[in-house]
Amino acid sequence: MNSIHSNAGAATALQTLRTLNVGLATAQDQISSGLRVETAKDNAAYWSISTTMRSDDRAIVAVVDALGLGAAQAEVAYSGLEATINVLDEIKAKLVAAKEGGVDRGKIQAELDQLKQQAVGLATSASFSGVNWVNTDIANLAFARSVRVDIPAALTRSGSGALQLETLSLDIANVSLLNRDGGGALQADGRSVGNIAGLTTMSGTTAYGARARESYAFAGPVTLSPTDSISFDITVDAGPHSAGATYAVTINKALVDSRLGTTDGVIPTRAAMVNILNQAMVNAGLSGKANVGTELPDRIAFFSLEGTGSDDASITITNLASSLPGGVAGGLENAPVTDVDNGYAKIGFSGSPSFRMHGEVVIAFELVTPGNPPQTITIDRTVVDSVLGTSDGLVNAGADFAAVLNHALAGTGVSATGAGIAVTLEIDPAMFPTAGSRSQFQILNVRDNIGNPPDFNLVDIDIETAGADIDNYLAGIEGMLVKVTDAAATLGAFSKRIQMQQAFNKELHGTISAGIGGLVDADMEEASTRLKALQAQQQLAVQALQIANADAQAIMQLFE
Repeated sequence: MNSIHSNAGAATALQTLRTLNVGLATAQDQISSGLRVETAKDNAAYWSISTTMRSDDRAIVAVVDALGLGAAQAEVAYSGLEATINVLDEIKAKLVAAKEGGVDRGKIQAELDQLKQQAVGLATSASFSGVNWVNTDIANLAFARSVRVDIPAALTRSGSGALQLETLSLDIANVSLLNRDGGGALQADGRSVGNIAGLTTMSGTTAYGARARESYAFAGPVTLSPTDSISFDITVDAGPHSAGATYAVTINKALVDSRLGTTDGVIPTRAAMVNILNQAMVNAGLSGKANVGTELPDRIAFFSLEGTGSDDASITITNLASSLPGGVAGGLENAPVTDVDNGYAKIGFSGSPSFRMHGEVVIAFELVTPGNPPQTITIDRTVVDSVLGTSDGLVNAGADFAAVLNHALAGTGVSATGAGIAVTLEIDPAMFPTAGSRSQFQILNVRDNIGNPPDFNLVDIDIETAGADIDNYLAGIEGMLVKVTDAAATLGAFSKRIQMQQAFNKELHGTISAGIGGLVDADMEEASTRLKALQAQQQLAVQALQIANADAQAIMQLFE
């Protein structure tokens, strides 16, 4: 039905044309931009993800550039180190030649001067973009814990969306050849810890507990008649772990005469008294448990032989009885001059008043305690600074060093105490209860990983000076070679890591770009095909609209 009020066919055709125009515009936009998600209205979720990832991708490209700069700096520094090794080899060869008899040291020195300047030139010229890792200006370099350079290496985003820039770090304190105030590999090395406040003097030493003893000043001669006697009790190896064993000892004229081969009952000397006491103790059942000896200047000393099976080690004289006038007993009636019971192993040492721990210095020694294999004890800069609450690696002898040792010895059963510049190491009775001479520990192979580093600067080598120590120069050059070789190895490994990280970031850049494309890029083949189809449909829709409008013209003709 046709109507003069509305043209339904035209309206339908017009709506179809509008829909096709929208689709056509969308297809044309995708083809012109290459994107199916160009703005947030196209797909808010994908647009948000792609926008964030594009930003991260641009940052990753910047990281790749930074890694390239770092790689160049590392390569230049490595080249300088590698060339320096060759120069040091030449210097060593010249020093060896200088030891030969009849050589002209002046000419060799001239060659050495040129080689020294070559080494300095290599260090100062190993610079890239104003950055030089081998010619540094770092305060107190030799004792700096770490002097890092950081190179951007990776950009990471956590699940919560937090962004983190990861870096590659290099401690240039370990690769410096020359430093303004010293400490470089070609300069005098101040890392030596000397005798480690005296600890090195303990290497190979065994500490013992004091032998249990009780000594008396001999007072004689002593004369016993047939009716006289001296008696006393000896308690052996009493202490916190045992009540010990007590034996009754008696001396009379018969014993004196039989031991001395006399008939007068006289004990004339300290030696005679010791002879008689030893026999009296054997008679009392003390064989293998205690004996008697001497101590300077004039003492008679009773010793525990630690043979009772107790962990304790002691000896005590009690209940002395003498029938002689005044109760004399050859000095045993008096108070003991020395009385040592239940001693535990300890040993003291002292040396230099202080030493300083360089960042890479490690002190070590083996500790041997009863019933245990050797334990390696190590102390490094981290331990020192942590225990002392400092950052300079300085260790004062005495209390400070004792605190450091206690940290390192924790759990071993040996502890340290300090007084003045001395340190005492002592075994812990709670862990090792056996006392006396059976209480012992050993300190073995005290060492550090530095040895005897060079005490001269490379540029100061002068073999023409009277008394020049060429052997010391050779040893120092060898030490420099070790340090420069280690530095080159460190830089080589660092360069390799930069290259690997560069390759990874480049691959990551490509992967992220592909991922973004998968989210928002248009399929150009599909879009062009759709565009052609929409264009054909548009033409048909225009024709349909024209036909629908033509119907209205037919109605108008009815009124003509």
